[in-house]
Amino acid sequence: MAVAKVKRTGRQVKDPADAGRKYCLHPTPQQAERLGNWGHTCRAVWNVALEQRLYVYTQRRKNLRADEQCGYLTQARHDLEWIADLPSQVPQQVLRHLDQAYQNFWNPEHPAACASPSLERSSSG
Repeated sequence: MAVAKVKRTGRQVKDPADAGRKYCLHPTPQQAERLGNWGHTCRAVWNVALEQRLYVYTQRRKNLRADEQCGYLTQARHDLEWIADLPSQVPQQVLRHLDQAYQNFWNPEHPAACASPSLERSSSG
């Protein structure tokens, strides 16, 4: 078991063997288009999930979580081909990231000053 080193700031430092690796991808034009479409789909899932949470909270004062929204996601995959094209784990992870964004927002001890989760915009570049 690797023992984590701690700097003076109190943060853990990973051993080089545990450090992440970076890879450079060179997709074909067709692969690049598909990856771009998946990115747009992930952004749409984030935005729809956030709008759904805001709507349910304002109408019923109920908080939705990722596990509840995964049921709606399953139905959407059957109804919408462009969501079904995305591997099923990816939109589930998007919902988990939205959960984490809300947890960070409501946690006063979170190190970053977090704003409430907001709609994602497409980049122009």
